[in-house]
Amino acid sequence: MERSINRLTKVGRGFRDIIVSILIGVFFFSIIFGDVLGLDYRVMGIRVTLYRVCVLGFFLFYFLLNLKRKRLFLTGMRKEFIVFFILWGLYAIGQLIIFGNYGNQYNLTEGINLAAGFLCIYVIFSMCADDLDLRTVFSGIRIALIIILVIALWEIFTAKHLSMSRYMDDNYWRNLFKIYPQYMYKTRKRYVATGIFYNQNDLCAMIAILMPSFCPRKEYGKLRNVIYVIAATLLYYVILRNDSWICIQAILIGIVVYLVINKSKIKSWVGFLGWFYLVKHTTDYTIQRLIVKFIRLFNRNIDESLFVLGDSTSLSIQITAAEGSYGSLYLRLNTYLLEMKGLFTETYGAGFGPRGVQQYLERVENVGIVNPHGFWIEILVNYGLVIGLLFIIFCVVALIRLIIKYRETGDSIYIMLAVMDAILVGASMAPSSFINFTYIWIPIGLSIGLAGDKPFFNRAKKR
Repeated sequence: MERSINRLTKVGRGFRDIIVSILIGVFFFSIIFGDVLGLDYRVMGIRVTLYRVCVLGFFLFYFLLNLKRKRLFLTGMRKEFIVFFILWGLYAIGQLIIFGNYGNQYNLTEGINLAAGFLCIYVIFSMCADDLDLRTVFSGIRIALIIILVIALWEIFTAKHLSMSRYMDDNYWRNLFKIYPQYMYKTRKRYVATGIFYNQNDLCAMIAILMPSFCPRKEYGKLRNVIYVIAATLLYYVILRNDSWICIQAILIGIVVYLVINKSKIKSWVGFLGWFYLVKHTTDYTIQRLIVKFIRLFNRNIDESLFVLGDSTSLSIQITAAEGSYGSLYLRLNTYLLEMKGLFTETYGAGFGPRGVQQYLERVENVGIVNPHGFWIEILVNYGLVIGLLFIIFCVVALIRLIIKYRETGDSIYIMLAVMDAILVGASMAPSSFINFTYIWIPIGLSIGLAGDKPFFNRAKKR
């Protein structure tokens, strides 16, 4: 009888673990894919998406659970960040009211996304406090990246894109041909990938930030590591193919951070950096022509003259262009200077409010681009110096604590997150606007959630 009860208990626990894993998978799947999976109706003018529905549902569950446990605001640095995020949200509401932007759809959308981000962070923190099985989370991230990789390679090989891509937008092509009448590609074929996003940089930023989940480790075994290296190589190729030079440099930073934290030997340095530069040569003219011949095995209609493009992924090329007052780097640096100038001259350090910097840049003559093009600057100029600097401090402290925990435990989860955070610093500068992407709360939430056992600001008081 006792044995039967024990067996039933084990079966019950196993079934419960499976259900929990499925729910965790659904939650993180909704963060990565849910914002593009919209439903056909709106509530009070707000578009209903899988992400918003899932985040709200999980938040209500954990809110009631934490209320019952009498730890509503959690503990440690998690509690401090939750309080900070609430104050951030209230400040954003105040900005919308003061600047009169509460009726503007775009400003309001960013405010709603910020609120959803808070719910998402609260759920992740609650999961971390309950000893969340992070291996399940990273398995889910890998599956999501594989799906994205398949879509991206299909786009690159066929020049066909999903409906949300700018290459499926008639207005994009109309404006492009209007601005550049001499545009060399008078065809809508583009052998690049945008995935579930509007343009290439948006996709590449996600790939770069989440790619460390494929980082090989000794405990994984040879076969698993080989599969991970192949997947990482193909993801890196997509970034190279998309000519996203910022994300390429961000990956290089991530590799260096990984090797330094891991106290790697020369052999590892040669292996990782050799992989980085060897794969980078897939953008060479000769290798691209070989790739075309390979693709022709599957797609005989590929246009070699459109597929084989020049290489502008080199940082030195961007620096040279900036010295001549043109190119991506020049436009970005010029925009950053204008944004920071406006922060002090227009708002006296208080910030423009949700999506306010875009409206400011639209008023500036000859700006070139009217989006912030930088996550950290976007937070600073939209929400002010106090909010921006506190947010950066939380992220830096979390990164330091992750490194310390990895050194103490040797658990690969900590170094994966640390490398994600390092890549996030650079890759978040690639998209035109970053704060509205839902997946950004995964590395930020997990990092602070895992590193947040002890408080930061209250520590001296508790001693």
